[in-house]
Amino acid sequence: MLSHHYPKTAIHAGKPTHFKEKLLDGRKIHTCRGRYDGWVLNIDKVNDKGYVLSVREWDGRPYGRGVKQKVIKEYCKAGYQRFTMKYDRATDELKCVIDGKRFTDIATLARNDGMTLEEFKDWFFGQGMNRGVYSGIIIHFTDFRYNGEQ
Repeated sequence: MLSHHYPKTAIHAGKPTHFKEKLLDGRKIHTCRGRYDGWVLNIDKVNDKGYVLSVREWDGRPYGRGVKQKVIKEYCKAGYQRFTMKYDRATDELKCVIDGKRFTDIATLARNDGMTLEEFKDWFFGQGMNRGVYSGIIIHFTDFRYNGEQ
């Protein structure tokens, strides 16, 4: 599921994310999620067992009564990488490790996820969320992968 609007606690609260358009025109090439182990099982089913990764967005308020999901795009292949981010609010410093290697070009990570660096930090660490640490998975919709020390 991709969010159609920024959450109420975000710096752009209620405004459209344009994730759908960014995905369709190639500016959003991945999505970052928690629950690495669960997602790996699902992505492996897509890659090895003929399952389909269906990227969707809510047609209204998420989980609202009578609100449906709209399919944006489906994939028969996807990639993934494990990642962890640590954010220090005092210094406004965001550090990232992807597949065990330090990754320094956080602005590119944010852009490839469909956001600016400030939006990205706010999305994952705004309003005291995640206590400064976020671990999960980058689900790639293309063959692009990150290498360490970029």
